[in-house]
Amino acid sequence: MTSADRGSGISSGTASIARRSGKSESRIGRGSKNRSGPRPRKRPARRSPDGSLAASACSVPFHFSVMPVLSHALVDLSRSGFPSTRRRSLGRSRTIAAPTERHSLPHEYVSLRARLPIVMHPQTRLQLLALSKAFYLAHADAFDASRGHQPWPGWQRLSELLPAPAATIDTAPSPQRVLDIGCGNARFLRFLVEAGVPADYTGIDANAGLLDSARTRLRDLPSQNWRLTKQDFLASESPGDDLPDGPFDLIVIMGVLHHVPGSDWRRSLLEAATRRLAKGGILALASWQFAGRPRFARRQVAWSDLGPVLGAPIEESELEAGDALLRFGDDPTQPPRYCHQVSDAEFNSWPELLGLDSLAEYRSDGAQADLNRYWVLRRSNPRSDRDRERSGPL
Repeated sequence: MTSADRGSGISSGTASIARRSGKSESRIGRGSKNRSGPRPRKRPARRSPDGSLAASACSVPFHFSVMPVLSHALVDLSRSGFPSTRRRSLGRSRTIAAPTERHSLPHEYVSLRARLPIVMHPQTRLQLLALSKAFYLAHADAFDASRGHQPWPGWQRLSELLPAPAATIDTAPSPQRVLDIGCGNARFLRFLVEAGVPADYTGIDANAGLLDSARTRLRDLPSQNWRLTKQDFLASESPGDDLPDGPFDLIVIMGVLHHVPGSDWRRSLLEAATRRLAKGGILALASWQFAGRPRFARRQVAWSDLGPVLGAPIEESELEAGDALLRFGDDPTQPPRYCHQVSDAEFNSWPELLGLDSLAEYRSDGAQADLNRYWVLRRSNPRSDRDRERSGPL
């Protein structure tokens, strides 16, 4: 396949998704070229210290190597029931039509949007999910090798917060019913076993390569105590709706939330997990803290570099503070994946929004023991019907 074929393949794939959702091919395939209003100012070329043009982070090797898997990711997501690109309402009780042009936002729309969580346009969300999906399709083996079996130090403190399993003289302790959302190579199960925590484990992940690696590494464990399922829990209108039913004594979401685009979707996933907690069950979260660290800043890719790869530019007005594109490693030819640094305000709002009690909140992992922020939450008594009517359903 020639480079031209690859380029047309991704553009046509994106355009076909747009046609099914009611957008014109020219609008999606050609970015902002056909829009009315003032033309965006062209960015000056970046130059190196000697005055020559600097190489873009989106270099030619990255551009062409990612196209086949990115095209596959876009098509795969569109076939899995991903919502259409029709713009959704911003609020429950009030609907304001979203403008079609970025350069003519009505004052009423801007002021309301400043007070409400950003509801990301489905087309932008699709692009961000496809970037991450393509990254893990292309680099599952390297990512798995970089993780191995080593547990995160923060997991040890989590294990100390788990209730002691009930047991009698005649019976063994009852295993903890565990759901690992975005389990990767299932090293959390290995940690539980080595920590002496009896577990009936269910792991789900969207990447078949990581799950195959997990099955190989878990062959020495009794098969009746664990199961792994390929499931893309983000490829739906409401993230997490297809999670296993439960109830579960422990649900962990480790290193996943930074790949979930939009605060509304992160909340939706957490609500879905909360609904599957048993009474007294624990929800454990770990959120990656990459912002402000020089080694990750060096791996960042500009949003403007992605237009030729995605077939349509990323609408930067749709992005949240904390959204970024990061390469895996320092090689500038490596494709990026979408990452989000969850803000302190959003992180701190979750216990009350979910109706859960806080057991512990701490930072751990990495050289400075602060690379992940943890929150361990527990479900007490189920909320009453009156509470549900007042605060809305989970």
